[in-house]
Amino acid sequence: MNKEALVPFRIAPDAAGWQEVDFAVLGDERPPAPEFPASLFGEFWSRWLQQAAAAKGAPIDYVAAGLLAGCAASIGNARHALLYESSNWTEPPLLWFQLVGSPSSGKSPALDATFSMLSDIESDLNADWEGRRADYDAAKEAASVALEDWKGQVKTAAKEGVPPPQRPERAREPDRPERKRIRIGDATIEAVARILKANPKGLLCHRDELAGWLESFTRFSGGSDRPFWLEAYGARAYTVDRVKADGEPVFIPRLTVSVIGGIQPARLAPLFNREQDDGLQARFLSIWPEPVGVTRPGVIEGREQALNALRRLANLQMVTDQSGRLAPSYLPFTDGAEAVFHEWRTENHRPELEGLIGGHWGKLPNYFGRLALIMELMTWAADHPAEPEPGEISEKTATRVALLIDEYLKPMALRVYSEGGFAEDESDARNLGRWLRRTRQTVINVRDIRRNPPVQGLSGKGRLERAIEILCDAGVLRLVTSEGVGRPRGDYEVNPAIVEGER
Repeated sequence: MNKEALVPFRIAPDAAGWQEVDFAVLGDERPPAPEFPASLFGEFWSRWLQQAAAAKGAPIDYVAAGLLAGCAASIGNARHALLYESSNWTEPPLLWFQLVGSPSSGKSPALDATFSMLSDIESDLNADWEGRRADYDAAKEAASVALEDWKGQVKTAAKEGVPPPQRPERAREPDRPERKRIRIGDATIEAVARILKANPKGLLCHRDELAGWLESFTRFSGGSDRPFWLEAYGARAYTVDRVKADGEPVFIPRLTVSVIGGIQPARLAPLFNREQDDGLQARFLSIWPEPVGVTRPGVIEGREQALNALRRLANLQMVTDQSGRLAPSYLPFTDGAEAVFHEWRTENHRPELEGLIGGHWGKLPNYFGRLALIMELMTWAADHPAEPEPGEISEKTATRVALLIDEYLKPMALRVYSEGGFAEDESDARNLGRWLRRTRQTVINVRDIRRNPPVQGLSGKGRLERAIEILCDAGVLRLVTSEGVGRPRGDYEVNPAIVEGER
């Protein structure tokens, strides 16, 4: 990646003969946050987003992420997008967001603008909960009586030496009812599997702190949770073997879980550095807006219209396929939308990008289809509720999505991944350079660093040398060439400009 395009900041050579310093290699200057393009969301939602952000005293970016995630979970497996009919490329309405910001940046109030409406919808969906629970209790008791009766018949048959009767269906305990859910919080894999079985449309998982959650996949579960969440991004079939129901693993036809949560800026680089090469982190759309000032909380205008729009999405139902199983119905791209997508996809192709940013870039075509489906349906639900549900994704919606990705999501990704989401060599150089500045080093020795590496991974063969080479090219280090003064070979001077913080 051309870091100069992100951080056009250098220091001129000084009198001591140091070359020009490229501070981009240290990541000192992150790209600015792009302005959120609210106008792309149609007449009602663009107005509602601005009003909700003002009422919550939060960046509109966070409010929009919560709204998109809420719409994604409300639609769920009821509708999927069909991008290329010729190749059967489909995408579910499934989004993963990481909201970057300090604890006081307004993430929670912003999400509450949508989540409070999801709670209202869940209450509506569970209006019959008491009745369903009473029916379950009665059926369970009847099954218990039938079971005892059957056991008696088995004993009698054994005494008489005749084959025992088969266990009747009425003697089997009924499935325990589950509340209808759209959103979940801190849940184990077993709990998520159980809830998904009762809610086949899918779920939205909200985590207050994403970094700790992602790190827990390997710390507490031996890595077994990670494959589950990798599959949850793609809405594919999955079997949870750790959960037993009547002696059988739980099979989930479509593991569909959107994710949204917060992460503090200081946790980004450590998380990036520990990321495994499986693309989990690259699946997240990153939102890191500039902070907003303190405002007086207010009431969100248009809440009832927004709530009714979300209800329409939540009321969309899955269909029954030829095998009798629940399945989504598909909204194909129109010819015009397909042309927009293909042109955008061609221009977006960047095989030269490496590291986490390269992996994320590769996920953007998937997100194009997902966002197009969501934006088509959420616009209909709010702006055109009297009209029939759209049966295809329009060229207008595809154009809006292309603008949203190019003018907002891509710059946001560059802003976030400037904290360490680049290729290994660049990350090593950045982390070593930041250590030099933080500890105010003046001279370093290669052998000393290899014996006691200040940055994880630098003891590996060749990695330290490549990091030092990058820092030398950037004017941060230079080899000590003087002989006969007692210095061991492999010493490098540190540019005083980075130690003293000169600009």
